[in-house]
Amino acid sequence: MQEETIATVKLYMNELDTLQRRHDELVPKKNLSPEADKFLAAANQAITEGRTLAASAPTTVATAAKSGNAEALTQKHYTIIEQLEEDIVVAKDNLVTFETFTNASAYGGAKMPVAVPPDMPPDMPVGNDGAAAKTPDTATDHGTPCSAELVLQCPEGQIDVCMKQPDAATHACVAK
Repeated sequence: MQEETIATVKLYMNELDTLQRRHDELVPKKNLSPEADKFLAAANQAITEGRTLAASAPTTVATAAKSGNAEALTQKHYTIIEQLEEDIVVAKDNLVTFETFTNASAYGGAKMPVAVPPDMPPDMPVGNDGAAAKTPDTATDHGTPCSAELVLQCPEGQIDVCMKQPDAATHACVAK
């Protein structure tokens, strides 16, 4: 189990290295938007936490193995692997969201329109799920609906969110 854990951690470390390079390539695009920068920072934090965990994994599993308790070693293995997987998913999601912001900015903030389902009037605002958008009485953000008429077409596993600012709405794709 100890050898399996170390081998698996090495695989995850390679993926974290790839994510670190991707992050580093995106750093020059930083400061386009405070909202976007939050996603880049969150990605960096997840990568750093994953790399720290991966670096300490050999010592952690060696200590668990020396205890002679197979159950403790197995638990450490699964805890380490699950946390590394979580860190990688968080880093990827935040990097994709940051890239979405920078790409939208590069194209003048252009957004993809969402088709109106046939059973709804064409002038009714539509949310990402095809349902009618929230009206001012049902909106959750202080009763103010999103002012953007178009929303982003997000990759599978992500949804469009409106990040309201005082006078405008910025949209981003985030993990569900």
